[in-house]
Amino acid sequence: MLHKDIDMEHQGEIILYQPDEAVKLEVRLEDETVWLTQAQIAELFGTEVPAISKHIRNIIRNGELEKEATVSKMEIVRLEGSRKVKRVIDIYNLDMIREFSLNS
Repeated sequence: MLHKDIDMEHQGEIILYQPDEAVKLEVRLEDETVWLTQAQIAELFGTEVPAISKHIRNIIRNGELEKEATVSKMEIVRLEGSRKVKRVIDIYNLDMIREFSLNS
């Protein structure tokens, strides 16, 4: 069981983070922490999603952080072609984001 589920109707506060013209992120604040998707983490650190995925797997496998404490699920609705599709994606809290920055 993961830390908790966050749905689109209760996302907490959303903040736009833009330290310079190159990066602009919508940051979700929920339960006093920041939550980002792998795509957002990749954008923040200027890398690709497969690199983020690999680092996160290693962080969890090496026991640096526990999945149950740092990963949640979020349901999103997005356009795929002309269809609206619901997807459930993993989101990662500030502890995981910080650990990624230390290991990259």
